[in-house]
Amino acid sequence: MNYQYKDCYVRCENAKLTVGNGRIERAFLVDRYGLTPLSVSDRAGTVWAREEGVRRLNLPFESAEPEIAAREDDHCGLSERFMAVDLTWRGKNGETLVRTITIYPDTPFIS
Repeated sequence: MNYQYKDCYVRCENAKLTVGNGRIERAFLVDRYGLTPLSVSDRAGTVWAREEGVRRLNLPFESAEPEIAAREDDHCGLSERFMAVDLTWRGKNGETLVRTITIYPDTPFIS
C-alpha cells in the first residue's frame, strides 16, 4: 500500500506502516492485534525509538488483519487539505475499531 498527497506519504510493507512528509516520519507495526508505535524521526536525522519494552496498543476484541486506506480531506472545507490514513479492524462479533492518522503537508506534526 502506497499513497501520496503533496509531500505527505504512507507506505505499508511487511506489517510496518510508515506515515510522513517532508519534515517528519512516524513508523508503526500494524497487525491483527493492534497498533504498535516504533519510531518518530525528523529530516535532520534525529530518531526517537524504543528499542525495548515497546507497548502494543491491543484491541479489546479478536480481529482479522486491518484494512488500510488513505485519502485527502479538508474537514468539509473547514481546514487546509491534509492526508488521512484510516486503519479499520473488524472483530468476529461485529465489533469495529477505526484509528485515523492525519498529516498536513510541510508540517512537523502527525496525529
